Amino acid sequence: MNMFKCIVVALPAFASALLMLVVLSTPRDQASTQRLNVPPGQSFLFQLSGQTMSASVPAGPDESHSFGTFVVRQDNGDFTTGALERDGSVESLHIDDFNADGRKDALFVVRCAGSGSYVSLFAILSNDTGFTTKQLPDPPNALMADYMGHDSVAVRNHEIVRRFPTYIDNSKVRIDRQWQPADLVNGSSLPFKVEPDSNASPSGRDTSVIYSVKSGKWRSG
Repeated sequence: MNMFKCIVVALPAFASALLMLVVLSTPRDQASTQRLNVPPGQSFLFQLSGQTMSASVPAGPDESHSFGTFVVRQDNGDFTTGALERDGSVESLHIDDFNADGRKDALFVVRCAGSGSYVSLFAILSNDTGFTTKQLPDPPNALMADYMGHDSVAVRNHEIVRRFPTYIDNSKVRIDRQWQPADLVNGSSLPFKVEPDSNASPSGRDTSVIYSVKSGKWRSG
C-alpha cells in the first residue's frame, strides 16, 4: 500500500476518533435553557428528574401577558405549586442541579412588561420526597448600586447569574461604557456622556450578582 492509500485509509479512523473525543469532552450535566412565551390559556410540558411536568398560564379576566399567575404541576398529580404571582410574562426555563444534590431542578424567569424589564425568579427544586417551590429573594441593596433593571439571567457552575448595566444619575463627563461602534450610525459619535442616564440608555459598566440555592445567598459576581 503506497503512502496515498495509507492516508486515505487512515482518515476515516482519525475522523471517528476525533468525533469520539468531542463527544466524551462535552459536559453531560450542563444547564439547558428554553425560551418561552406562554399566552394565557396555554401550557407546555417539560421533563424534570424523570418526571413529566407542565407549566400553564390560566385564562381569565385577571390574566394577561403583563400580569397574572402561572402554575407548575406534575402530570400524575403528586405535585403542584399552586398559583404563583407573576409581574410579567414567563420568559425562560433553565434546567440544572441548583441545590447540588444530584437531581435536576427548574428555574423560571418572569420578566415584567415595564421599561425596566425587571425579573423575578421561581425555582422548582427536586428532593427525596418530590419537589418544592422557592421564589428567589431579591439581592440585597448593597449589591445593587446604580441598578435600574435590564437583567439577563444565566446559569453558571450550578448557580444563577443576574447580569445588568449600571446607571449614572448625575451630570458629569465620563466614558459611556455601554457605547458600541454601531452607535455611530445612530448619531452618537463619541463614547462620552455628560447628562444623567435615562432608563433606556445606561452608561455605567455591566455588573453581576450570583445566587447559590445551596447557601440561599446572593454575592457579587
